[in-house]
Amino acid sequence: MANPTPVDYVQRVLLWMDVNNYGVDEDVEIDSNDWWDEFLSEFELELQFLGSGFYSAAFEMPDGRVLKIGFKGERDAGKDYARWCRANQSRLHVPRVHDLATVNDSIWYMVTDLYLTYSEAAFDVGGTTPVDPKDYWVLACRVLEGCNPDDEFNAVLCAGCDQRTSLIETMVDIREYFAGTTCTDLHSGNILFQVAYREDMSMYLVPIINDPLSCSRSFGSAMYDSHS
Repeated sequence: MANPTPVDYVQRVLLWMDVNNYGVDEDVEIDSNDWWDEFLSEFELELQFLGSGFYSAAFEMPDGRVLKIGFKGERDAGKDYARWCRANQSRLHVPRVHDLATVNDSIWYMVTDLYLTYSEAAFDVGGTTPVDPKDYWVLACRVLEGCNPDDEFNAVLCAGCDQRTSLIETMVDIREYFAGTTCTDLHSGNILFQVAYREDMSMYLVPIINDPLSCSRSFGSAMYDSHS
């Protein structure tokens, strides 16, 4: 029997939810639903749970890639960002999107490479990289939220790093593209890292902007304020 594809996994998730008469309240964080623990147990032998947000969950598949399932359909800023990433794959700090599709009005999914969390990156590289992973996050967050990247505080973050300019440019482009349509939400869990090696085999980190946005402003500030 062929190995399951991402579509196979998503269809199984939908079938499980349908058989068990479970749905997602779009105004409630998914892991506050009564069925969430049972849902995770159903798939834990095949999909390694990596984490969840208010409207999505990420799993590592057996092939080492990540399957992210969104439970808010077209009303999900995460899907809007995934589309932007798909159109900007040449950028250094954008996650590699292998697949992106809508399943029905409520469910969408994407497949990306597996990246390190902030804590994993800090542990794995230890003192072998001149830039602390937190500095990348702070710089990216400040630029996304509208700070001048050349102000006194930002100027010292990642100073001398050959990725600093490209990271700033990516954050400015994200900020300008989504201005007025979404809210920023770049906490430490939403910037991931990829380990890379120089010619001398010294290790360095490439920050990956995984999911920097929250819900659309069109849904009202009350929802955003309650989930910030």
